[in-house]
Amino acid sequence: MVELDVEYPTIPNDIQVSDECIESAVREFRKNLEYAVSLEKELGGHGLSLLAPIESDADLRATSFGREHGISGALFFYVDLFKKLVEKNASAAKLEYLAWPIDDDSVFAVLRIWASGDQRLFSADEGGDILCLLSDYAFWYSRYQRDLLLALAKRWSDFSGRVKTKLGSRLLNGPPKLVAEEVDEYKERRAWWTLNRIEWLRSRGCEFDFDVNGESRKLRVIVPKWQPEYARKAADSLESRGGWVQTDTEPEALLKVPLSKVLDKAKELSGRNHELLVDRDPFAGLASNRPMRALSALTISAKHKDYPTWAWRTFLNSEARKSDKPKLSAFIAERVSGFPSEILAENIYSVCAWLFTSSTVLLKSFPQHFERLWIKLIAVLKSDTETANSSIIRGKKDPDWPLEALNAPVGKLAQVLMNDPQKDENQTGQGFSSRWIGRVDELLSFQGDLRRHALVMFAFNLNWFYQRDTGWTEKNLLSALDKEGQDQNALMAGFFWAAQVPNHELFLRLKPQLLTLAKNSAIRGHEYAAVLADLLLAGWRTTDRISGDRYVTNAEMRDVLVSSDDEFRSSILWRLEKSSEAEDEKKNWAKQISIFLNEVWPRQKSVKTPMMTAKLCNLAFSASAFFSNVVDAILPLVTKMNETSRHELLRLEGDTVSQNAEKALALLSAILPENATVWPYGIESALEAIELTEPVLSNDPRFVELKRRWNSR
Repeated sequence: MVELDVEYPTIPNDIQVSDECIESAVREFRKNLEYAVSLEKELGGHGLSLLAPIESDADLRATSFGREHGISGALFFYVDLFKKLVEKNASAAKLEYLAWPIDDDSVFAVLRIWASGDQRLFSADEGGDILCLLSDYAFWYSRYQRDLLLALAKRWSDFSGRVKTKLGSRLLNGPPKLVAEEVDEYKERRAWWTLNRIEWLRSRGCEFDFDVNGESRKLRVIVPKWQPEYARKAADSLESRGGWVQTDTEPEALLKVPLSKVLDKAKELSGRNHELLVDRDPFAGLASNRPMRALSALTISAKHKDYPTWAWRTFLNSEARKSDKPKLSAFIAERVSGFPSEILAENIYSVCAWLFTSSTVLLKSFPQHFERLWIKLIAVLKSDTETANSSIIRGKKDPDWPLEALNAPVGKLAQVLMNDPQKDENQTGQGFSSRWIGRVDELLSFQGDLRRHALVMFAFNLNWFYQRDTGWTEKNLLSALDKEGQDQNALMAGFFWAAQVPNHELFLRLKPQLLTLAKNSAIRGHEYAAVLADLLLAGWRTTDRISGDRYVTNAEMRDVLVSSDDEFRSSILWRLEKSSEAEDEKKNWAKQISIFLNEVWPRQKSVKTPMMTAKLCNLAFSASAFFSNVVDAILPLVTKMNETSRHELLRLEGDTVSQNAEKALALLSAILPENATVWPYGIESALEAIELTEPVLSNDPRFVELKRRWNSR
């Protein structure tokens, strides 16, 4: 029922403590740490289990994000203070150490481990005894291992024989058995941990009084998978960190093996190794830097009927393919065209994506190679439509047609055609090149989602198609609008995705669908609702040069506003407001806004909401030069605001109020409710500006009433 957490103050990085205050500061911040530990333990202690090591790791990959947050941030601030105290007064620092709680196996255990390595505080044996007296948990907890090993390595050579024997025995015995741990599991864990620590310490020159080689051999029998490289990383930091996964694409190892062995060697060297956030992909480097060697290796493999998908995908998807010379692109097209159909089907996504990248070069310099590959791809897509589905998993959600098309083979092929220079061979209005439009027809001849992927891409360019050949566009694209369903949805999704106001003829052709869609509740909250609002407002503001009629009439726009919701109406008003900022619209804005508010904006009660009141007020405040006229227009359209809508009034600006005090008072009197606690922010300043600018208004009954409500809140 209640979620509890410990919150820590943010301590500035540049805070300075004077030498005179350092002892007091260390003492007080230690008390704060003790309190923090008790609070964390009260919540179960999880916040204490992820402490970062005190000794930072210079070789740490990625970014550590745990050293400045939570209890670790408080710990490291205390450590910095304690270091200054050691430098100033080691005796005082040792007294501070003696005040550390000895029954804590978290923060103060880490501090004891770290401090044991400082020879200014402790002799070698004193430091050794501190480590010997650690609890099993503190001695063997993985998060403390870095500080422990560094302290041991720093002081081992100065330890007495007694201390070395105690610590060596403890290391050799390994960690204790866990309660629910099976015996065999425990033996393996114990052997693993012991090997890591004794081998790491031996690599740092630590000498033990037992036979290290003999003991290591015994332990390695228990854990045969253990490798010396694990010990080399025993003191690496385990602190929480994050960052981008780096990909090592160095291909040098693939340059030293025969071509027939390149792919096997690349697969052997690929993947994540023991280093954090590093993926190895040498074949990607070969595909980028030595493409002919990579392609030759793939060709040799193909001669043996082996077409590794991972290798072809890596090669074809390489960024380097964008800058290939035409002959190399033609060579690749020839190789891919020779794939057996089932192999081409397996690689259909990569091949179509590559063709989109290379099509311009192929169509210009090697059209025959392009034609052969195109024919092969169409044949494969027709024979195995399952392979042509989008890589986007839809699940139970409604289709996102643009996203699906962008990640589908047919969608890529449609993009290829829109890159083809042949599409522009004929003049506007004179139709299309027969070869080019034939390929378009091939894509549109597919059924189901494959056809819709093509529809989306071509609808993105609907204005261009309509200008080139109205008849073809009507028959092959716009005919999808005649029947409700996914074809219609895909076409409209592509059109909205382009977010382009179409030419006059196409706008009028689409207007019935746009108006219907704007009145449909399904559009509400949809990502294309904003584009639809833009299109309708652009249509309302645009008039036919000959007839003078608006593309969207006043009555049509009013009908949309009545039938839609506050969100869509708000979108229209916001766009109307933004149009006042455009240089080419400023002169005409006052006239347009007057017509919109007086002849378009509906008077129905269902539209006169607190939300719309706030939006209309924002519109009035958006252009101070026309404030007076806009207020006159919106006064019949507004109502009282409420708790929710007060946050929507964003433009209650002092300058506009000062310049139009009487109109501002009229507007405020109309929209402010009886309960002054729900008035919008900035009202007090607005009232002061009205009174200061026109003192006579302070006696106006409307002003007196507003002041009464405000003072009685």
